[in-house]
This record gives sequence, C-alpha cells and structure tokens, in this order.
Amino acid sequence: MSKLKSLLEGMGFENVRTYIQSGNVVFQSATEVGPEDAARISCSVKAKHGFEPTVLMLSKSDLLDAEPEVADSMLTWMHSGFSVDDSVWLPDGDTHGHDRLARYCARNPLALERMRYDPDTSSVAYTSDKSCGPTSGTRTFDALDFLALVVAQIPDKGQVMQRYYGYYSNRQRGKRRDAEEASTEQDSSDARGSPPDLAPAAMSNRAIRLRWADLLRRIYEVDPLQCPACGAEMRIIACLLQPSVIDRILAHIREKGRDPRAGPWEPAAASSPHGT
Repeated sequence: MSKLKSLLEGMGFENVRTYIQSGNVVFQSATEVGPEDAARISCSVKAKHGFEPTVLMLSKSDLLDAEPEVADSMLTWMHSGFSVDDSVWLPDGDTHGHDRLARYCARNPLALERMRYDPDTSSVAYTSDKSCGPTSGTRTFDALDFLALVVAQIPDKGQVMQRYYGYYSNRQRGKRRDAEEASTEQDSSDARGSPPDLAPAAMSNRAIRLRWADLLRRIYEVDPLQCPACGAEMRIIACLLQPSVIDRILAHIREKGRDPRAGPWEPAAASSPHGT
C-alpha cells in the first residue's frame, strides 16, 4: 500500500491515505476529479506494476448522495469492502462482553432444533429465532435447494474466504511474533548467571489454543469434561488412534445392541444386594 500511496502522491494528489491494505485510498485534489483521473490512475498502476485495475473515484458528495444503482454496482465487486457498526463498544475490562461477542462470532448460523425435514414433500423448514424483522418467521426450502445453499458456503481447496488486514494481517502478526521471540531471547541472555525465576511462566499461544475444553465452555456454555451421570469432572486417560482398535470397540458396542454414535450411556442397573 505504500507503493500505491507514493504513486498517487507522484501524480499530484495531496494528503494521500490508504485504508488497511484493502485497495481503498483517500486523498485530496486541488482540482475537481473525474473519470479521466480514474483512467489515469489505472494506466499508471499498469505501467508501474504490470496489471490494470478498475478504479472508481467517489467524492464526498458522491458518497453522501449515492443513488441506489451505485450501491448495487458496488455490491457486485469481487472485494466490495465491509461495513462496521461502531455504536456499541466493549471496554478492555468487560470480560463477559468479550465472551458474548465471541459466542456470537463462533456459533453456527443454523440450529438443528429449529430445522425440520418433511420426507413427504422433500422440503426443509427453518424457523428463525427472531420474533420480528425481515428474518423472522419460518421459511421453507426444497431439500436439494437447501443443500445447494449450504454446500455453496464450503470453499474450494485453497480458496481464501477470510482476509485479515492491518493489525491482524499475517505480516503484522509475524512481526509481533518475531519481536516477542527476540525479546524472550534477550531476557534469557540477560538472566544467565542470575538466580532462577520461580514465578510460573506465561502460557504460550500454542498452549492457549490447546485449551479446547475451556474454549468450548466459554463459547457454547457447556462443559465437555463434566460427567453427565454424576456431574464430576472427567479426565482423559487415553487417546485411541489405531483404526483397528477403534473398529473393534465400535463393533463390540453394536453387538450389545447399542448405537455407537449415541451417548452417554445410562449406567447398567445395579444388582440387588445380598442379605437383609
């Protein structure tokens, strides 16, 4: 984006600012700009970088008085940008607010309990959790159309569906990681020969990501490690990775007349105690 900024400054535009590596540029001009300036920018980019982008120039009045067809045209762009609602802010110390936002972002958009399939009509009915508004009520889909809508959300192999800019871009994250590692190495070098630090070390990013049970508890408000029978905390005693062993266990469960996909199992009925 710095190269684009320099290119526009070289063309005579003033106060050039780029926006989070999105291809959007804000600048001022001493003269009125028009389609010829957009064509000039496109030609300059092609001459400098070898490709010719489509450039749309909007003035402040264009943005404030945009016609509906202009907005519809912008929505057809491959990368049409995004909108941000800044009416609600979360303070740094609002942990519960951060959890609620994380739940909203992480939860699936469809809930199985609100979905009904009718085999007689081969249709799917989905009931919204909204009581009013454009998404409220129940909508019925043809089963194949519904599957097509769901499958359309699955990206092709290697297709990028999310792009991170600015502070969250891979480049900036890499820079922060390198700086953190360099600082850690420097601290280790400075600490050589000094008494050992008995304070617990901070958890690494990898260790934090591995806290899957805690993340599930916070996002979905269920505890995956709580025993459904007695309520005590369960612990992992083994991880089975060999397919042959897993198949034997599942076959044993089927022989008992149980569905291996269901669970948890109800405890077997206790035998009557002997004596009085």
